[in-house]
Amino acid sequence: MNFVKSLPVLLALSLAGAAAAQEGTPVFVQPPQTQTAPAQTPAPVLASATAVLPATDGVTLWGGFASEVLIIPLLNLNVSVPVVRGPGYGVAARLTGETLSTAANALGADVLLGRPDGRGVYGGPGAALVFGENLRGWRAGVSTGYRDTFGQGRLGYYAEAKLNYLAWKGGGCAELTSPYGNGEPCNDNFWLVSPGLRFGLTYRF
Repeated sequence: MNFVKSLPVLLALSLAGAAAAQEGTPVFVQPPQTQTAPAQTPAPVLASATAVLPATDGVTLWGGFASEVLIIPLLNLNVSVPVVRGPGYGVAARLTGETLSTAANALGADVLLGRPDGRGVYGGPGAALVFGENLRGWRAGVSTGYRDTFGQGRLGYYAEAKLNYLAWKGGGCAELTSPYGNGEPCNDNFWLVSPGLRFGLTYRF
C-alpha cells in the first residue's frame, strides 16, 4: 500500500527529470589554456655604413732635425705633395732642404710610397744637389720612416732613417791637412756612404 501511494510521487519526479534533461544542455567547462606568445625574432643589427674614413693625404709641411754620418746635426725643412692615389697606396713627391753646415746646403726631392691617408710606414728613393762656399756635389739614396697625426688633427710627427751616397768637391782641405803641418797635398774630393736620421713635426694643409 505504501508503494502504491508513493508511485504518483515517483512518476512525477521522473517526468520532471526527463523534462529537465530535454530542456537543458550539459555545460562543459574548458580548462584554461596557457597561451604562449610567439617568439619574436629581433631585427638584425646592421653595421653602420657611415664609419669615419681616414682623411686622404694632402700638402704637408715637414720640419725638424736630421743628421749625416749619424753624428753631424742638421736642420731640415720639406714640403710633400701627393701625386698618385691607388687602392691601398699613395705616392707623394717631397721637396727637401737641409743645412749640412754653415757653409753647405742641400736641395733635393724624394719619391715616397706609403698609404693613401698619409699615415704609417713610407719610403722611397731621393737625390739632392749639395752646394755652398767653394763646395759643390750631389747625393743620392733611399729613406724609410713612419709618420702619423696627433688624433684627427692636422699636426703630426715623423721619424725616418736614410742611407745616402755623397759625392762633392771642395771645402775639405782644412779638415784633411796634415796635423803636423808638413804641407802634404790635400785631396778635397769626397765620396762617402752616409747613414742618417730625420725626425720632427708635420702639418697637413
